[in-house]
Amino acid sequence: MSVYASDPTLPALPIPELADSCEWIKELARPINSPEVWRQTCAAADAMKVDGLPLQERLLRSRDERGGNRSWLRPMWDDMYLEARGPLPMEVNYVLQLKPERWGGTPLASFTLAMCRFLRRIAANDLPVESGRAGPLTMDSLASMAYTRIPKEKRDILAPVPLTGPATVAVVWRGRWFILTVTDADGRYASADEVDRALAAIRSTAGTLPDQPPVGAVTVTDRDEATSLRARLLASPTNRESLDRLENALFVVSLDSAVSGDGYGRDLIAGDAAHRWFDKSLQIITAPDGEFGANFEHSGCDAGFWIYALNLVDAEIASGVPADGKAEPRYAPLTWDVDDGLAADLQAVCARHAAKAAAMPTVFRSLTRVTREIVKSLGCGPDIFAQLAFQSAWYALTGTFGSAYEAVAVRGFYQGRTEVTRPATAPALAFAKALADGETTALRDLYTQADREHKQRIGRCQQGQGAERHMFGLRCMAERDGLPLPSLFSDAGWNNCTRNTLSTSSVTAPCVRFFAFGPVLADGIGIGYAMAPDCLQFTVTSLPDSKVTAPAFADAVDDALAAMIAGLG
Repeated sequence: MSVYASDPTLPALPIPELADSCEWIKELARPINSPEVWRQTCAAADAMKVDGLPLQERLLRSRDERGGNRSWLRPMWDDMYLEARGPLPMEVNYVLQLKPERWGGTPLASFTLAMCRFLRRIAANDLPVESGRAGPLTMDSLASMAYTRIPKEKRDILAPVPLTGPATVAVVWRGRWFILTVTDADGRYASADEVDRALAAIRSTAGTLPDQPPVGAVTVTDRDEATSLRARLLASPTNRESLDRLENALFVVSLDSAVSGDGYGRDLIAGDAAHRWFDKSLQIITAPDGEFGANFEHSGCDAGFWIYALNLVDAEIASGVPADGKAEPRYAPLTWDVDDGLAADLQAVCARHAAKAAAMPTVFRSLTRVTREIVKSLGCGPDIFAQLAFQSAWYALTGTFGSAYEAVAVRGFYQGRTEVTRPATAPALAFAKALADGETTALRDLYTQADREHKQRIGRCQQGQGAERHMFGLRCMAERDGLPLPSLFSDAGWNNCTRNTLSTSSVTAPCVRFFAFGPVLADGIGIGYAMAPDCLQFTVTSLPDSKVTAPAFADAVDDALAAMIAGLG
């Protein structure tokens, strides 16, 4: 059975009725705004019911022109990512810190081989269809999991990497790049022990090579500068050959994280540009203490697909499925021809990136006194429990309420990716205030109300009836056809509501230790979290413009959780 067999049977992502979205906008905007500002938003939403009709008609035609059950949103969503000109690390990419202790005596080699086999199974079309509670999920993004993002003027491209032929991985150690081939001419894989020895040999060989220019800097700067730097590299035939081999490798293995422990999380998100290639859909990054994780370019697919991959890879390694063990891994260094001017420019990019990374505090917390079972024993749902803690922490630190983004998967629709829900509901904000004021008698009722509204919002998004992606589509129609934007798009209340001050997203898998990403806004924070069976895992990132730092917020979340357990117990 084809992994894509269910996709033709899935429904198309719906386009909500314009009037319904406008009424929903009023509900979303109310809790986060003053009564006066909210009344102005209501007026703008009512005007949108009329002013937005020409855009709605264009959006419906655009959907019909695509035909079948293909997503009306997908082309606009791809453009949003690929036309963005900002740098990828800390702004686009996300990371998963993994649990290599699950994978035996050669975890990095075993994981590398298993991931190679998974990606090549995409081409073989022998992967299982993933299902959710309501049935099969779209598998469309599988075709976009193995690629290199190539910087181009105005709009980048995603260049698929070969999933047949020799299985190659790009490996970097102290700025020296190698191509490691783990299969032979007959497609048989090397053993994990042999790959482990090859990785050790690469480290030894790298120490005998001269210093190399920090070519990875091409992938850490804004996309216009990246386009220029890559063009300068391509002027040399030597570089063209090396870039071709690097960009066509299945993924990158970076052996160069400089730190372990608390500093490793930020290094996983940012790291030294000389030892990274952030344009790859996947790069595995090790720490000196044996920990490792993965950094993902976000354009091609969301974290849910990589969790699907990781669960299959984790199960394969745990089952002891051996590699063919008959191939001899081969490796060869890549060489670079870089003049002094380009080398200086690459070094300058590295320095800017390092300064930006150093200014992003990153906190990884694992709270064992807050587990899924403990939360359930309180009669609470894990997701709303975490979201209430985040709102309570923000309120405790600022005395204000922050508009929060929470991603909701819509993979029940063909080519579906995500919708956004807003956890900052009126009862959630009242809960945060009551917790700060010590009004514990009100907490249970407020929790019940917040839980009910949170579920209603998520359910609406899962049905493809969220307002924000709809408004995004209408804006795209206006920009495409040169039409004036309705007043809603400049309305202060709607913009307050849709500001991603607290950008949150949840990822859970047995082999994942932490999920993390940079803040969406310069004055906001990024929060990755998971309510695991044995702990609440969460990460926080912040930038200098934020009035709340990541360490302070993490401590405030810890305090809020303690108060919630006491108040709801």
